[in-house]
Amino acid sequence: MRRSVLLLFIVVITTPFSTVIAQVAQGYRPSEIPVFRSPQDSVRLAEIDAALTDCQDRQPPDPTCMDTLRSKRRKIVEEGIIRYIRIYYPTQNYVPFDSLRFKKDWSAVQQLSISNRKLRGIPADVLKCTNLRTLEIVNCRLRRIQKKLGRLDSLKTIVVLDNKSSKPLILKKNKHVRELEIHGNNAGSVPNDYSAFTALWRLDLQHNDLTTFPENVYRNKNLIELDLQHNRITLREGIKMPHPHLRRLSLQYNNITDVPSSIKQFGNLERLSLNYNKITGIAPEISTLKKLQFLSLYNNQLTSIPWGIYELRELIAIDLYYNRIEKIEDRVANWSKLEVLYVSNNNLLSLPDAIAQLPLLEELYAYNNRITAIPDTLGSLVRLKVLRLNQNYIKAIPASILRLRNMEELDLSHNYISELNPGIFDFPNIRILALMGNPWSENTQKIIASKIPALKKREVHVLISEGDRP
Repeated sequence: MRRSVLLLFIVVITTPFSTVIAQVAQGYRPSEIPVFRSPQDSVRLAEIDAALTDCQDRQPPDPTCMDTLRSKRRKIVEEGIIRYIRIYYPTQNYVPFDSLRFKKDWSAVQQLSISNRKLRGIPADVLKCTNLRTLEIVNCRLRRIQKKLGRLDSLKTIVVLDNKSSKPLILKKNKHVRELEIHGNNAGSVPNDYSAFTALWRLDLQHNDLTTFPENVYRNKNLIELDLQHNRITLREGIKMPHPHLRRLSLQYNNITDVPSSIKQFGNLERLSLNYNKITGIAPEISTLKKLQFLSLYNNQLTSIPWGIYELRELIAIDLYYNRIEKIEDRVANWSKLEVLYVSNNNLLSLPDAIAQLPLLEELYAYNNRITAIPDTLGSLVRLKVLRLNQNYIKAIPASILRLRNMEELDLSHNYISELNPGIFDFPNIRILALMGNPWSENTQKIIASKIPALKKREVHVLISEGDRP
């Protein structure tokens, strides 16, 4: 009996991740195989994925259906998947190192992959690929990247995947490599120093089981992008060195609970991603990031928007999805350059009147909250194109909303609205209008029925409940 259960578990695992398996066949890297807590969890995820595919294929599309299914999928993934097994494969369209001997013109090789070898260093034959641009090393035991590799002045990218070395990888002087990716290694095999790669502008250290921030990168004066996703970094020890050159920092999927005051060490950041952590607090010093334009805190545990974030006056977009935020303060007016605001899936009771002081706002996502009313001042957002207020407790739509003449997508579905101003159907640029799941009055149902034919001629997708159809 036990054997049959195990067999079911393995078969079902592969079903919802068919795209991942297809990527392996095409040579993409890496493949992630989920380990489920139980076979039932894998079955549930397969069913949700099938329903989500069906929902996405509908014409017209149903954004509310997709939102609901995505929420269910997220819960299953968080609760049902224990971990992922990552398997790395050589990129299919790269030239395998073992096939070089069959090539007459090695100078034509631009992308080369070395896999499954014990290497103290990069093989000398690689230097014969004089126009090499990308070098990939997969499932090897590489100890060092030698200085002589610097002779390849076209080599701009090095990728090291699942290196088996028990000691830190040693990098020798190189003034040409601009991008270095190291994935799937244990923290002990990751380099201690990157300064020898003087031209490095992007460093990707995902999936290396790192627990602390790699302070040594402060020596790389040209480094502008650092990706530390999917590690075990906490930031409890703070950031000890200034990193004034970094522009983009990714810390998604780590173990961060509090963003420390030493966040000020990244004074020139323009993008900061902290998604999928367990953040409950952010030090006021985040306000010193005067150049920050994009901030993402998707899926954390904030109960309010920290003071320092309101002081980020250069923000263009902020993502606060899936937190526990109950209120947006009037200090939101400081975000005068904001174009996109994501606050869905929180505990918001209202939107502030001060939202009118975001003159550049084009997209507002506030669905799945506890909002009961739309402020009249919302009508001042004349550049607004997308407004998603579905799955709330709204009972009335203010007349001021009719001033939003640039509206392209409006979702008011699954609220408690009974009356609707006919002007809501006359936005000149409207493409999607979602109204289902409201207790419309008889008069409003007649208005909806009378307006739908003209909207269909304009190829507007109108999403309504069965009872509202003409």
